[in-house]
Amino acid sequence: MSYIIRTLILITILGTFLDAASAHAQTSPYEDDYLPFSEDLGLGSLGVSLFRDPDLMPENFVVRVAPRKGSISGCPTFKNFSYETSYASKTFKIEILGISVDNSEFPYYNSCRNKVQNPVADIVVNKDDLIERGIEQLNIVNEDSSQTLEMIIDEQMVTLGPCDEECIQSGLITLFPGDKKTGTNVVKKQAVYGVKNPMKLWFYPAETMLLYVPGAKTDSAQLQKKVRGFAKHMGLTPMEDIYLDFKSPLVKSDYFYYVDESGKYSDQADNGGTLGMITLDKTAFRLNGDVPTTEKVQVFARRPGAYD
Repeated sequence: MSYIIRTLILITILGTFLDAASAHAQTSPYEDDYLPFSEDLGLGSLGVSLFRDPDLMPENFVVRVAPRKGSISGCPTFKNFSYETSYASKTFKIEILGISVDNSEFPYYNSCRNKVQNPVADIVVNKDDLIERGIEQLNIVNEDSSQTLEMIIDEQMVTLGPCDEECIQSGLITLFPGDKKTGTNVVKKQAVYGVKNPMKLWFYPAETMLLYVPGAKTDSAQLQKKVRGFAKHMGLTPMEDIYLDFKSPLVKSDYFYYVDESGKYSDQADNGGTLGMITLDKTAFRLNGDVPTTEKVQVFARRPGAYD
């Protein structure tokens, strides 16, 4: 094959490739400058959880709304969902909008890192504001669905739950497309490992701390008695004495909830430090027979975390 013919073939192939690339650039949903843009992903069924953020003021908490479809993977970087909030009568409304996507890696998709991502919408809410407004319902809306949950909130706790019959009759629930029976599966609690009910959150008093003994079995009657005695000696108040209905929100709690009303041990709690020592009775298993013995263990303190 002559040099001229080979050259013409190469030019033809290159021209075809460039035409295809140009057509892709014109029809691609990705912007030419690769700036973030809003793209509808069809969120479908949503999950909700409540948690506290240590960086926020004590009266604030976070409502997290996340798609229940699972994670998103791909070359672009998905930012958290944007949202709008509003109030109407006794209802607090959250409307989930688009998602921002950073497409800067898209042109290099053959070599990009395929990241698994979990975009969410984290809405910071002030409990005092909700109480003052008399809020009784949380309405969550996206393009696929709209459902209202019952919200019970006071100075001690906020709880989300299914909308009652009166709420359903008012037309506040819109059935999820394809769901011909009920809309109750549109918004559900977002499962959080180790948490009994992620749609329930306690508002702890100032100077709340969690006491714990690393490695010890918290269901041990001896440990519970020793920690109670230690806490009383330190002048700490059990959470159950302040919130009479208090139960640990964790499925299996390794912590004892107390309040340091004097603020004497703030530094230790803030930094996860040691408060002191307790002595536990133990049994040493030996060849010539078991021997009763004791062991000194440290009691640590820390502040409540997001779901504690």
